[in-house]
Amino acid sequence: MGLDIYAGTLTRYYSGNWKLITQQIAEQSGMSFSITTPKGEYSPINKPEEITDIQNCIQEWQSFLLESTPDEYKKNMWEENMEKEYFTDKPGWEAWTALTIFQYATFLNKPFPETICGNTMLECPLLKEGEENGIQSSLMKVQLWLPLEHSYMFSFIDPRSKEATLATISFLEDELNDLNNKTWKADESTILSWRNDEYYNPVKENNNFLKRLFQRKEEKKAPVYSTESLAKCAYSILYKAVKFAKEHKVPIVWDY
Repeated sequence: MGLDIYAGTLTRYYSGNWKLITQQIAEQSGMSFSITTPKGEYSPINKPEEITDIQNCIQEWQSFLLESTPDEYKKNMWEENMEKEYFTDKPGWEAWTALTIFQYATFLNKPFPETICGNTMLECPLLKEGEENGIQSSLMKVQLWLPLEHSYMFSFIDPRSKEATLATISFLEDELNDLNNKTWKADESTILSWRNDEYYNPVKENNNFLKRLFQRKEEKKAPVYSTESLAKCAYSILYKAVKFAKEHKVPIVWDY
């Protein structure tokens, strides 16, 4: 199961009327694309009455959210409909993990691993140490960011009535800006250039002759990636998602 980022209305998201970036690329190339779930092939909800029901549920959830929001944070909720545009991209689990590791290393003032491996990336001790030190990272804790006023992270229920940690888009923006200011100090054009199709090229390992000689040929090693290259790419994708979400006043969702 891959990891995608979506910025748009929750009505469109939960009705499935949006396309993964991989789906868009496949269709542009004239290739067929389908999403299979345990229940079979996935298809979006198209019946107007069902979409209306979803929109009504989201609006009820918005009202509940508004009632539970501190007075100083209360502002009009974002508009839920099927007309607003959406943004999507695919950082993948490797890039998301690389960015989180890089963030934790920065805040802990510790070196980060030069490379990460898909099979062992979640075993990086920096992730555990960051949690133990109480780093408030929405990258690690949050699946849904909301276009509300102010910058904060909070516990609530999501639109599916499941307990969750949510945050505002301003919180994510502050988090990204803080990381950039402490490390790369990159301008917007540089940040946008980090999103390219080369970031998933595995790093060539320097295996010596003996390792190559005695390595079992049938063993397939998981790809090894440059941590910072992956982190930069994930950062660029999130930067674009935040910019889109603020312009259109829509939520951001991790989709997996």
